[in-house]
Amino acid sequence: MPRRRPTSIQHVRVSSPRIAWLGFTRWLARGCKLAFLAAVVASITWAGYQGYQRVVLENPDFQLRIIDLNPNDVIDEADLVELTGLDITANLTRINTGKITTALLGHPAILDARVERHLPHTLVVRIDTREPVAWLATMESADANTPPRAPGALVVDAAGTPYPCPDLQYATARHLPRIILRQPPAAASPGTPLRHPELQQCMRLIEKAAIHAPDILSHIDTVTQPNPWSIVATTHDGTEATFSLREHPRQLLRLRAAIEHCRSRNTQLATINLIPRDNVPITLQADPPPPRAVPVPEPTRDELRRNRRSADLQSIIQRH
Repeated sequence: MPRRRPTSIQHVRVSSPRIAWLGFTRWLARGCKLAFLAAVVASITWAGYQGYQRVVLENPDFQLRIIDLNPNDVIDEADLVELTGLDITANLTRINTGKITTALLGHPAILDARVERHLPHTLVVRIDTREPVAWLATMESADANTPPRAPGALVVDAAGTPYPCPDLQYATARHLPRIILRQPPAAASPGTPLRHPELQQCMRLIEKAAIHAPDILSHIDTVTQPNPWSIVATTHDGTEATFSLREHPRQLLRLRAAIEHCRSRNTQLATINLIPRDNVPITLQADPPPPRAVPVPEPTRDELRRNRRSADLQSIIQRH
């Protein structure tokens, strides 16, 4: 067969001013359509935003009018406004609930916080607060001339977290025992659990007393750990009770029995060592001296004269 020759194809591009103008008009028409669609979308968006501004953001019906704060012993509505910087005249839809929640969680006495907008005009705030179980002090602060229990002083919750006592919480915390640490903690930042061996031992005794002998706990003034093997609790009337680091329920019940026995005999317990199981050593306080009679001075002439005038005036008033 004869060999076929390869065929060659040539592309010829014809250009003329008319063809170029037709291409430009097509591109311009396509661009105008896209621009028109973009303008329509932008107009609809702007109209929707303006409508949202007028119907929602600028609507006086959505102005903040009610702060629904759950009852608690840490903050009230005024404290909430001051703590979070809340604008009480703002539109409810403009309030940043996340910012308010973050500010509330920054309070060391608040465990958890939830903030919600309930249209048309209510801001709902729910907080969970810490519950104090004892006051916290060190030997240096306990010896200083500062009030041991006062708003702003450190308290600890059941988890061993220290925080300044709020004003609203002072009424219920004023009768709590005070834990005195011999050595100050390395870092006691409010709101962070404190890992301190002495604090943990004293907290364990207070926890057991709250369960097994709440009446004894209400009489305890201070709790401290003077050495590695014992804890000393001092009552409000001066009784010093020495506990071991274990077997707190048994020792608390024995302390109650000893106090009741001394009261039945009109004596006051001074010290008691509850570590031994048998033959518990105690000491009694000395009888207080009898009260001295305070002499009453004789009335002077001026006092007699004033008393006589007062009696005369009273008789005149009664006659009339």
